[in-house]
Amino acid sequence: MIVVTMTSWVKRIENVKSVVESIMNNTVKPDRVYLNLSKTEFDGIELPKSLVDYFNSDERLVINWVEGEN
Repeated sequence: MIVVTMTSWVKRIENVKSVVESIMNNTVKPDRVYLNLSKTEFDGIELPKSLVDYFNSDERLVINWVEGEN
């Protein structure tokens, strides 16, 4: 099983979709991709709709909300 886990923060969240798309377009595809985001850092901040839609389109993609600072 291939699992990719990554973390992002507010200033780079706009780049995450293209990074994940690149990962998913590789010859060897991951079984799961976890995007870890800090609940504290993203409190009151809306994620880009394109990112949310992309993650909702594939069950292998998971946004994982974690407690505490990034």
